[in-house]
Amino acid sequence: MLKIYGIEHILYLVIVITTLSILMVLLKFTIKLDKSQRLMFMILGIIDIISVLINRIALSIESNNYFMLIPDSFCGMSGLVLGIGLAFFKKNNIVLHAVWFIAFLGMVITLVYPDFITKSDSLFYFPTITSLWHHTVTLFNLIAIFLFKYISLNYKKAWVQIPGTIIYIGIGFFLVFVGNVHEAFYLYVPAVKGTFLYFHYMYPMYLAVYALILFGVELYRKKHKEKDGVISEA
Repeated sequence: MLKIYGIEHILYLVIVITTLSILMVLLKFTIKLDKSQRLMFMILGIIDIISVLINRIALSIESNNYFMLIPDSFCGMSGLVLGIGLAFFKKNNIVLHAVWFIAFLGMVITLVYPDFITKSDSLFYFPTITSLWHHTVTLFNLIAIFLFKYISLNYKKAWVQIPGTIIYIGIGFFLVFVGNVHEAFYLYVPAVKGTFLYFHYMYPMYLAVYALILFGVELYRKKHKEKDGVISEA
């Protein structure tokens, strides 16, 4: 069985992080025009969508449950929705605001501690490598939308967290009771076995951290506006 931070996992992280970091720098220095950025994000979004769908096909075949074609995790669903937001909607759309933070948390945690890799003997077992890859692609896209200022955080669009969550929960209950996918969105199974990390406990903490981030962003903007005002008066 594979080990977390075994040789294959470490090599994957080193190769992928190095390659995508170089790609990010190249994109930052070559993509300048708004039209070029829009095309870039459309392509990145499509890659994200395809990556998630390939992984879901692999998982549904592995589990012999075609309901697994529907993403049953926050990472899978958020990666898919982020891809849709990038591919089909304009800059700073509400889709990005709805999923960026939950996607970021999921992708970072999973890449740092991908517990699912311990279920296979090789990193190149198709469900395993496609899971790692779609997490990597989504994280790359998340970093890109901030690096290129493709999203602007503010309180006015924070409301989308609530309807977005309701949709996640609705899909989760459907998968649990109709699709027999018991681990869907941690509604009845904790994120970490033997802990209290069910959705209804994690969600209030998530909203609290999100509110703190928005508060920090607004405070940062206010201080810079005041500083710019002082400089202009001088």
